[in-house]
Amino acid sequence: MTTRNNALAYVSKSPTSFPGYKPTADQAESSDCVCERPVRTILCRSCGYIFPGRLRVCCPVHQTTIHLMDINCCPNCRAVHLKEFKSANVGKKNTSN
Repeated sequence: MTTRNNALAYVSKSPTSFPGYKPTADQAESSDCVCERPVRTILCRSCGYIFPGRLRVCCPVHQTTIHLMDINCCPNCRAVHLKEFKSANVGKKNTSN
């Protein structure tokens, strides 16, 4: 019986909880969805390390979706005191002289 219960639990999951789920254009454009955010500049408040990326945030629309490249700690010192900025020009040299 436990196998049947596990199978029913699997079938009753929403489609957003499956690996490889990609939100549709309508879902991604939803004002509440944060899945398709652009890359930003992240600053570690502990060590001062600055790097491009996205902070890991739970999407209110797709609560079971995990974006593996999103950052939850500093890659330099592993601290969780991170700040995200809109500018994504980290590491790019200004060549407009």
